[in-house]
Formats: sequence, structure tokens, C-alpha cells
Amino acid sequence: MKTNFKLIPLLFAFAGIFLFTACGGGGKTDNTEGTGDNEEASVKEEAWNIPMISESDLRKAKEYKSLEEALAEPDKVYKLNLAEKKLTALPEDLFKLKHLQRLRLAFNRDLKTLDPRIGSLKNLQYISLHSCGLTTLPKEIGKLPNLETLIVESNKIASLPAEIGSLLKIKELKLSYNELTALPEEIYNLSTLENLYLHRNQISEISDKLGQLTNLKNLTLGNNQISAVPATIKNLSSLRYITLTENQITALPEEMGELSNLAQLYVGKNTGLAKLPESTTKLEKLYEINLTGCSSIDLEDTFNKLDSLPKLQKVWLANMGKPVVLPENVGNLDNVKALFLDKNTFDAAELTKLMDKLANMEVLRTVSITDCKIANLPANISKLKNLEYLYAYRNELKTLPATIGQISKLKYLSASSNKEFTTLPGTIGGLRNLETLDLSYTNITALPPALSTMKQLKTLNIKRTNVPKAVADQLKKALPDTKVDHSNKQ
Repeated sequence: MKTNFKLIPLLFAFAGIFLFTACGGGGKTDNTEGTGDNEEASVKEEAWNIPMISESDLRKAKEYKSLEEALAEPDKVYKLNLAEKKLTALPEDLFKLKHLQRLRLAFNRDLKTLDPRIGSLKNLQYISLHSCGLTTLPKEIGKLPNLETLIVESNKIASLPAEIGSLLKIKELKLSYNELTALPEEIYNLSTLENLYLHRNQISEISDKLGQLTNLKNLTLGNNQISAVPATIKNLSSLRYITLTENQITALPEEMGELSNLAQLYVGKNTGLAKLPESTTKLEKLYEINLTGCSSIDLEDTFNKLDSLPKLQKVWLANMGKPVVLPENVGNLDNVKALFLDKNTFDAAELTKLMDKLANMEVLRTVSITDCKIANLPANISKLKNLEYLYAYRNELKTLPATIGQISKLKYLSASSNKEFTTLPGTIGGLRNLETLDLSYTNITALPPALSTMKQLKTLNIKRTNVPKAVADQLKKALPDTKVDHSNKQ
């Protein structure tokens, strides 16, 4: 075979090119570009994997109060507080603090927008943006894989990005006092969410998907425009507190009775709400119910549903919008310890009847009848033998009944801000367990001698009254362990 020597140099040239390429030469080959991407990915991965400190260590960690201080030792900065710094934008250097786990930016009222680079601070667990003038949140907020608490209350946010549904470790969302009219469907993907605050927005509807938030413990939906609560609320078996105050609700779903851990139910100021669901009787852990301002509610029916609840201790029936007549069965609320009847209107005869009814509530410890325009407390208030706290301020009282001294377990008595109040009966001395007596902002001019014998009294408030200074000084000497407030400054 005859060799063609002219082809040999050409073959070597091709071989050289092949070897050069295979070994990664030539700078702009696909393989070289791939190497560059890997290096960039490696840098990103390194930033992502910056170790976080434990919750207990985080509590002990220093909270830096200025960016300058933080930048001096950036690898030690886990908590940064830039609240009230008059920021109009997030400082460029903030994003160098990759170890940050808690960031406070509240009350920077001219911040207006949140830099999308916030999503690069992957270790953030807590961020507070309260009162920052924000109108929106960037979609990058969803790139914070460790975020547990997001506070954006008191802004002007009208909508939330769908990406908020990517916060898979979030436990607390504070969105109250904004301008939200609806919630993105993605928010119902937040299965770790425990506290959701949506008070004072403009939300008109809650999705059936609410039932997906099975770890929810606290839910505030007060002061919105909600007319119905979805039946899927029954799935919120961990729910302990819910407020639906001041909406447009006329009925609650029977499924509410499935909330086996519910302790506090606030449905006040839903003026069209006529009845509680029959299933209310199943709320065996209910501790407190607030029906303030529910002017259409059937009280007799309500008390029939509440009287079997073993844990119920607090009932709010303030500002019911009409002269209040509590039905006889209020006395069947055997477990109720505190009854709040403020801002109601009672005629004298009805108030006397009320005391007879309340006397049947043997564990009743607190009665509040403030702002009720009451001119006289009835003498039969003495039937409330176990009463410990009596709030009767801002009425039209001139004095207290002589029988007041028979409520021997009374610890706290306030008759403050009764402008016509001028005298205190000497029988007050019978209150040997009284610790606080508040007569401030009244026109009382003299105090009975029995008061100087009440050694157990811890606080006597006669601020802004007509009691002479000499009388107050004598009381201070007679009761050296009592704090006597006789200041008369405006």
C-alpha cells in the first residue's frame, strides 16, 4: 500500500483540535459554559445553606440597632432592628447580612415598597413591616423558605401575591388594618399556619378552602364585610379563638359546633344575628363569648344554649342597642364568673329585677355596668354575695347604696367618673376584703371615718375630686400601706 504523505499533517491537525476540545479548551464551548453555571449554582447553594442558630440561641443573640454596627461583624448578625429609622428604601448593604433570622423594619412610614431582594435573605424567620406605607408585597416574599412570622399590619395593601402560598413554614400572618378585598387561593396552602390576623380589611368572602388550614389556632376576621362563614370551618379542629366582630353575618353555620377546642368566640356587632346555631351546646371548651352589639339576638334562646357549657366563664352583652331586659334564665348560667353589661340602658325597676336574677349565679365574681346612665344602684345588689369586682364608672350615680357594705367578698370597686357623685356611705367600712376603691373624677367632698380603718386597702384613688388635701393627708397617715392618689392636675 502506498502512503499519501501529504495527508499526514492534516490528520494531525484534526486530532489536535479534537483533543483540545475534549480537554475543555476553547473557552466558549458548551462544556465550559456548563462549568461556569455550576460555579454560580455552587455559590447560590452555599448562600442557601448558611447555618441557622436554634430558637433558644436566637433569643440570647444580640439585636443590632444600626446597619453600621451590624456590618462591622456581619457573620454574627442574626437579629437586626431598623424600626423607626425613617427609611425610604432598604439599604444596599442590608442584603450582605446572610445570617439574618429576625428583621424589624416597623414604622418606617415612607418605605412604601419592599425591595424584591428581600427574597435573598433565605434564613429570615421573622420580619416586621408594621406601618411602613406599603401598598403591595413583592412576589419574592415567597422565596423565604424559613419564614415563620410575617407582620405587615397597618399598611395600605390591597392584594397579596400568589407566591405567599409558598411560605411552607409560616406560622403567623399579621395582615390586619390593610385594604384587602380578597385573599389569594394560594394562602389556603399554608398548612403550618397557626395565627391568621385579618382584622379591619374590606374582605367580603371567605373561601371554602379555609378548612385546609387545619393547624389554625387563632383567626381574626373582625371589621370586614363578611356575610357568611363557610361550613368547612368544622375542619379547624385546633382553633381556639375566632373573632367575627362587626361584619354582616346573620347566621353562623351549624358546623361551628365541631370546633372542639374553641375557647373564645367573638361575634359582636353583627346586628342581624338573631340566634346562635343549635350546635353551640357542643362547644364544651368555650370559655368566653362576646355578643356585644348583637341587637337582634334572642337572649332567652342564647342563654338556653349557653347554660350547659361547663367551661363558660365570661359573657359580654354590652351595647345591645335598646333597653335591656335579661330573661330569667340568665340565672342558669351556673359557671359564668364575669358578666359585662356596659353601655346598655336599664330602667330602675328592671335593674332591681336584674340583681335578683344575677343572685342565682352563685359563682359570679365580676359585674361591669359602666356607661349605663344609672342614677342609683338598687339596694338588692347586696344579694351578689360572691361578687369580687364591681365596675360602675361613667354613670350618673350620686352615691352608693348603704347595703354595699354587705358584699363582704368585694375586692375592687370603681365608681369613677360619676360627675354627680358626692357622698360615700359609712357602711363602706364593712368591705374588709376591699383592696381597690376608685372614686376619681367625681365631686365627692368628704370621706366617711370608717375608711381610715380599712387597713387592707391597697389603692385609694381620689384623684380629681373635691376631697380636701388635709383629709387626704390624714388618710395617708392612717393607712400607711395604702397608695392614696389625690393628685388634682389636669
